[in-house]
Amino acid sequence: ALPLSIISLTFSSSVTWAITKEKYRILRNKQQIWDGKVQTLRHFKDEVAQVTGQQECGVCFADYEEFQVGDIIECYTLEELPRSL
Repeated sequence: ALPLSIISLTFSSSVTWAITKEKYRILRNKQQIWDGKVQTLRHFKDEVAQVTGQQECGVCFADYEEFQVGDIIECYTLEELPRSL
């Protein structure tokens, strides 16, 4: 069984957790301590592709499970921009 971190998304109705190309980083005391992707996402006992709004979900990050109270999770997307001269 994979270790899951339980996260409550009660702070914003616009937040969406998804297993896609987005990457996530974890900050502790304003320092980045991990960077990677979501490995699995669960809503209740079901594995899902995304969770939106004010729902609780279980999140398993690839190669990370050492959360502490106060850690911040940020989501970002890398985009390739065309070159310009």
